[in-house]
Amino acid sequence: MEAHIGATALELLGVALMLALVAHVAAHVALVVALGRASPRRAAVAFFLPPAGALWAWEAGLRRHVLAYGATLGAFAALVVATAIAR
Repeated sequence: MEAHIGATALELLGVALMLALVAHVAAHVALVVALGRASPRRAAVAFFLPPAGALWAWEAGLRRHVLAYGATLGAFAALVVATAIAR
């Protein structure tokens, strides 16, 4: 016997997933901009290679930006799993 979730709950999960993705993209852009002030070349690479950007930003002392990036990535990943389970 499978448990089914209502359409409204799936729609809410979809909206939450979209908002988490937007928040993650915003955190990534903020991290790249902040990194650009310290190292423009690394920021250019970090825009296309996000994990390197997080590492370089941490090394540059941009801890809050990296924590925001990680938190939004974690929220997005958790919502992807929740949506997969709910379907």
